[in-house]
Amino acid sequence: MNLDAISSIAATIEKMKPDYIALSDSIWDFAELKFEEQRSSQLLARTLEENSFAVRRGVASMETAFIGEAGSGKPVIAFLGEFDALAGMSQTAGVSEPLPEAAGQPVTAAATICLASDRCWRRWRLLEEALAVANDTPFGLSAAIAATSLKYATHFKRNSEAGMVMVNLPTAGVDFHVPFGGRKASSFGPREQGRYAAEFFKVVKTAYASG
Repeated sequence: MNLDAISSIAATIEKMKPDYIALSDSIWDFAELKFEEQRSSQLLARTLEENSFAVRRGVASMETAFIGEAGSGKPVIAFLGEFDALAGMSQTAGVSEPLPEAAGQPVTAAATICLASDRCWRRWRLLEEALAVANDTPFGLSAAIAATSLKYATHFKRNSEAGMVMVNLPTAGVDFHVPFGGRKASSFGPREQGRYAAEFFKVVKTAYASG
């Protein structure tokens, strides 16, 4: 991609920045749980249609799922978006620390995840204590441990109640050729790419023998 094309894309994004922010704020305010994102889904699909996208709704028999397509030829660029809210978490915007859902209520373990704040991190003397805290949440998408001990890393991998477990890696970022997805309230059933991942890594051999 040449510099002129990059500059053109950057200028378009900057021009539409207020619209993107308003769209994001609306979805934040809706705070709809999984499979209940009616207003969020309608807003996103309508926005795509207003920008010349062809939208197919009800994808994969999911009422709130949709696909928007525009343009033709190659390369084909795709974006996957998830816009469901998590239950039991504060929707207060513009803060860098965990807040209770209601005044006087404790903060759940799931709500202690935030950005740009060292107050979200805690040190634990015992691995079992840290593991118990990490598992004490209704959610289980991804978990990580920073360790130099293979023994502790293996124990964490086996006992973490998350769908994806990382060792000395960030909790974001996965290989899409292998199964990925969450557990508990972070999942809705089948793990994405599971069956197809098995086919991807399978080596088929045909053997003949004669008695």
